[in-house]
Amino acid sequence: MNITDQELIANYLNGDEKALEILVKRYLKPLYNFAYKYTNSAHDAEDATQESFVKVWKNIGKYDRAKSFKTWIFTIAKNTALDLLKKKRPLVFSDFENNAGENMLMETLRDLSPLQDELSKNKSFSQMLWRTIATSVSISSVLLAFSVSAAIGIAFGYYPARRAASLNPIEALRYE
Repeated sequence: MNITDQELIANYLNGDEKALEILVKRYLKPLYNFAYKYTNSAHDAEDATQESFVKVWKNIGKYDRAKSFKTWIFTIAKNTALDLLKKKRPLVFSDFENNAGENMLMETLRDLSPLQDELSKNKSFSQMLWRTIATSVSISSVLLAFSVSAAIGIAFGYYPARRAASLNPIEALRYE
């Protein structure tokens, strides 16, 4: 005996749990295939199908029995699949622009801390760094760091190349 969707819904609303199980079995594959056409992903189609059935279960009391159940359940599945795609859609920076064309995300993410090259230009920071290195690591590490620092100092013009070349690590700590 072939029971209609309308009869199954009426039976479920009257307490027959098996009626809902029959509806789920009836529409499981068609809804999954339908969701797959929207999502193009087996995992997403499974999620959309499962969420669709949860929505049907929660809202079956609101279903208008004068209308087609098939249309109703497929509309739920379509909207659920589209919602899932919206959640997974990549964010575009232009989505964060206000009416004046300013990107509010960039304003929020702006890092006002100094950049590495700005820090290395600061002589007092450099001297403090040298003192820390000299007291906490081996002399071979200090010599390596001194060579790197001298190259940076020359590149940024902190001191002339001939002066840096004549310095040893101990003198470099005192250089102002």
